[in-house]
Amino acid sequence: MRAHCFTGVIFALLFPGMIAQSSAQSPDPHQRFDQLVAATSLDREGQHPWHLRMSFDLYDLEGKKKESGTAEEWWVSPKSHRLVITSPSFNETIPSAKNEPTTINREAYLVHNLLDQVAHPIPHFGGPTNLKVEEKPYAVGKVKLSCLVVTSSVAKDKKESSQAKPVNSQFCTEPDRNVLRIRFDDGYGLEIVRNRLANFLTTSVALENGVSYGKLAITGHVDVLETYDPVKTPVELETSSREPETISGLVIAGRNLSKTVPSYPQYARDQHISGTVVLCAIISKQGTISSLDVVASPDPSLSQSSLEAVKHWTYTPYLLDGVPTEIDTTITVNYALR
Repeated sequence: MRAHCFTGVIFALLFPGMIAQSSAQSPDPHQRFDQLVAATSLDREGQHPWHLRMSFDLYDLEGKKKESGTAEEWWVSPKSHRLVITSPSFNETIPSAKNEPTTINREAYLVHNLLDQVAHPIPHFGGPTNLKVEEKPYAVGKVKLSCLVVTSSVAKDKKESSQAKPVNSQFCTEPDRNVLRIRFDDGYGLEIVRNRLANFLTTSVALENGVSYGKLAITGHVDVLETYDPVKTPVELETSSREPETISGLVIAGRNLSKTVPSYPQYARDQHISGTVVLCAIISKQGTISSLDVVASPDPSLSQSSLEAVKHWTYTPYLLDGVPTEIDTTITVNYALR
């Protein structure tokens, strides 16, 4: 497992867990992974309704603080909730009065990702058979952790100098407890640190979260997390399935049907600039890219090259209960100097 360098403001918050969650863990890594998903999912079927309010700080591509905002959610069931996000550059209300095509941008992607760290920190892998789960020890200073490493058997095309590539997702817990502390996605520098851990409705939740892609991208603080009675305090709820299904990029990488290989910009070659561009994307029911934006990038020239190529990529339509479904996901494009 490679070494990781944490952003100082996040690393300073890392401390041993404060909650006691010691349900018996399976010795099988796959079963342990399933246990961890259940222990950290606040939005699972049958859960008591809840209300969340979070404040967040967004950072630009250079890791500089850009703006602050708030997100508030009323959750009743997996298909019934209300969400209001407010910030200078991004505002969203679900359910929306407008029936418009789904689009995505960096700000929306990061805020929704941050909310997931509270309600559902482990992404949906869709149950593919080519996923492998292994357990490895890890330590951050004096804090010892145990990491479940999820990898895909998707083959890489070594002939390409610029390519999308699958990554390893690593979920690190406190030993012998289903308490998720850190997530790494090797390949594009994603690091998520979860702090101020607490038990809420028998679920392990993090009240402080930080998301980085080599540089700090967004941080969030839970201001309110409480049970909610939709009868006593009714709000308008989203009860349809118009929102795209969020699927891990680890899974989507293996569903690529065709792709235009991004060109390596001459400026980037001359300046010896390399690295990975991280894109957020909406993939339509037909398997085409319907919306795309840059989440993290080593250089603007690589960002533009990635956008121009990836918008033409196609994928095997994702099926949910046998029906083609619109999804939101992450795509990575790697630029390596030869």
